[in-house]
Amino acid sequence: MRVASAVLYVSSLKGAANISALTVFLALAACAPQAKAPEAPARPAPAEAPAAKTAGYDSNWSVTQGWPGEYPAGFTILADGVVVKGRASMDMTAPQTIDCPLHKLAHYQLWNEARNKTDNPDYKVATLRKTITVTSDGVLEYPGDAPDFAMVSAPVKVGDTIVFTRYLGEGWSVYEFQGKEIELEDFTLTALTDMDKVFAEGNEIHEWLEVPCKDAAGTRAWLFLDEVLTHPDIGPAAITGFGEAADITEADIPNLRQAKIDQMAEDGAPT
Repeated sequence: MRVASAVLYVSSLKGAANISALTVFLALAACAPQAKAPEAPARPAPAEAPAAKTAGYDSNWSVTQGWPGEYPAGFTILADGVVVKGRASMDMTAPQTIDCPLHKLAHYQLWNEARNKTDNPDYKVATLRKTITVTSDGVLEYPGDAPDFAMVSAPVKVGDTIVFTRYLGEGWSVYEFQGKEIELEDFTLTALTDMDKVFAEGNEIHEWLEVPCKDAAGTRAWLFLDEVLTHPDIGPAAITGFGEAADITEADIPNLRQAKIDQMAEDGAPT
């Protein structure tokens, strides 16, 4: 289950007072036509995560910094006394031995700069690598290296392989091709490769976050996003605009709780 973002409707806001920036953004987002998100600022290439922190993932996985998506996931703390079970490492097989209290109104999302400064959270994603085989001779076109990123045209022939390593956003992903990493628009591979077959059942993407717990010892714990989102007092991300996020306010809580309920219903999860 994934609570991705809150969805509200403008009609529900008629006559409401003290509408927060979050509420207005969510309302407009629900009613606005879908459009391509503005380009994000230039991003550095994600670095591979230290092996000591990622013992649960072997060479079949790519473990990198950050969370993927044009609007990366996140979560909000909707009540006092929220305690989640965490791990000492980014390892699904490790026991959840850490009881980790979290601050009410905190919003853990890559764009929340204030929370990033106070808590220094460590966002990492583990992506299951997929090998794609070329089924038709053709040409791959992709952006080259800095500083000009000039387009590169590379011929491919039947039997060549390309390895999917991680999703970026806006339909772009990172692939390994001829011994180097390249960024490709995913749809460009569908006519040349068996990509549709390889991804017929989707792919595994594990989003993790190391956070400081609200305790005297300053304990830090690794949290697996899909587990965190099952907590009844943890809500969805509260993005207020592209590239913009902040901790929430008390006024945001009812809307975020309703968004969680709506998403669970859409996913077919018990509410």
